[in-house]
Amino acid sequence: MAFEFSLFSVLACLCLVVSAAQISLGAVLCLLIVAGLAIRAYVGVPPTLKGNMLPRRYGGKRFELIAMPVNHFGEKVRFCLDLLGLPYEETTYCGILNILLFGQSVPQLNDRQSCSHIGNSDEILRYLYGLYSASNKAAEAFLKQTEATLEWELVLNKLGHAIQGWAYYYLLGKGFSSEFALVCWGVYDEKCPLVQRCLMKACTAPVKAFMRSAFKLDRSSLRDERKAIIDEALTRVDAAVGPDGKGYIVGDQLTYVDITFASLVAPLMANGFLFQDPCLWARGRFRSFAEAGNRGTARTLPPEVQVFEQDLARRPCGKFVTRIYNSYRSKIL
Repeated sequence: MAFEFSLFSVLACLCLVVSAAQISLGAVLCLLIVAGLAIRAYVGVPPTLKGNMLPRRYGGKRFELIAMPVNHFGEKVRFCLDLLGLPYEETTYCGILNILLFGQSVPQLNDRQSCSHIGNSDEILRYLYGLYSASNKAAEAFLKQTEATLEWELVLNKLGHAIQGWAYYYLLGKGFSSEFALVCWGVYDEKCPLVQRCLMKACTAPVKAFMRSAFKLDRSSLRDERKAIIDEALTRVDAAVGPDGKGYIVGDQLTYVDITFASLVAPLMANGFLFQDPCLWARGRFRSFAEAGNRGTARTLPPEVQVFEQDLARRPCGKFVTRIYNSYRSKIL
């Protein structure tokens, strides 16, 4: 049986009871506990106790995506949610504060209807496939896992982590300004909470030191190993999509593997995606990126990253990323 508590009615009744009778301190405390439980029920009764009815306060948005602005695994999930037209809203954290403050990495997906919490982009897509494959033909075809897609998942997961380490080697270099990283972390974007933005700005130096230590950015040999992983993956995608980049990575139609690769590589093509106006990344959610592009932020990238971006844009895999974003980023399957 469905039930709702009105916060104001609970408080009003409590005031009436207290004013109408002489009540001991212990009784008042008991009433406060009861009122607190009633308020907690009002704001947080699990929908599973109400027959899986989504509470009205969510405005029909069943899912909550938790990500950060330039989080390529988060963009992978965001891109897929948009393509499938699924109802969600996003909570954006500034930089790595979700790790430092809550001990959780991003992306994460909260299913508000089933009270499920899923981390890791691969598991999120599997969860969505389980929910929608039987009722949504587009979702079934797009998210379906095969031996080939699972093999590519392994390749692309290695690619994603290698991109993080290789790019941060330059962006967080001791002699390079932190400004580019701050833009990517959302320090200047209104979608990130103001308190987090201020905290990240104030703690730039220790956060940078932490990141350099966590990613072992002092080791040039590890940088080269990561670059080799990137090159190997890009070469495989070159062969899969054809010389003009007009094919697909698996089969002859769009799958989540194509979206995964495009989302992982797009941050390395900052001039083409992150800092364009309008911005294709995240469907233009982060206005500060377009503003940074207008300020010429991308031109301040380290020379090694700029040369890599130019070479990538000319490769079949780079043309493929451009095609995927231009053709699908504003589309619903």
